[in-house]
Amino acid sequence: GRAPLKPPRGRPPTGRPTCACNQASIVAGDETALRLYDRGARAPSLPPLVASLVPCLTLASAHSVCEAKSVFTLHEVGPGVFAAVRVPGSGAGSNAGFVIGNDGVAAVDTFQSSAAAQRLLAAIRERTKLPVRFVVDSDYQLDHVAGNGVFRDAGATIVAQRGVRAWERTESLRWWAPNVPPDKRAWVESFVLPDLVYDDGVDLDLGSRGLEVRALPGHIGGDSVAAVPDTAVVFTGDLFWNATLPSPHLPSHGCRRVGNRRPS
Repeated sequence: GRAPLKPPRGRPPTGRPTCACNQASIVAGDETALRLYDRGARAPSLPPLVASLVPCLTLASAHSVCEAKSVFTLHEVGPGVFAAVRVPGSGAGSNAGFVIGNDGVAAVDTFQSSAAAQRLLAAIRERTKLPVRFVVDSDYQLDHVAGNGVFRDAGATIVAQRGVRAWERTESLRWWAPNVPPDKRAWVESFVLPDLVYDDGVDLDLGSRGLEVRALPGHIGGDSVAAVPDTAVVFTGDLFWNATLPSPHLPSHGCRRVGNRRPS
């Protein structure tokens, strides 16, 4: 069985993620290639929400792909910071990534299947023997959380905004509404829920570096971004799509329970 969970070594948030940098990379929800943007010039699809988080963007060529997978391509977007960019049609569903400190690893999202999550965990293991201490779910939808169990079994603490725990096994069924097939219902109801939830955010300690996680309203409810200040990388989840505007999918409970509001 899995070793007992240790209390996560996190700190209360101190505000929005910082970006003391000359350039920054955005790992978006729908990208199939990484992109950077002109400082002072907002890209047409760059929402004000994300622009306010990363005010110091500089145009540059995308980081090169360092390894191809059948499910994703892996890009090192900063020292020890990797973006796993989905291969279209692979079933990964969305993008993911991970951050390596000197005391552990944090992953951001776990794809749409356990098989894809296993590939992500294997990619981490190829680069470090340090434990995966945290997984950050950027929202509750199945393409971000379906692989949580793989990382839970590896000893990670699953971290998310409070709404993710409330909606992960219910609102994800709306993909097949109104007639949810029994096998899909059983699959969604088996998803591993977050162990640690927050209202506004948390700072995660990886030893030599931190991961600043903040809840922001916008796409789905329970959305979060994760910033790595020392490398100026922001994992935005589905709050930012490079090719199109993010589509809002409000939980069936209504607008009052979207974003960083505590579910009642």
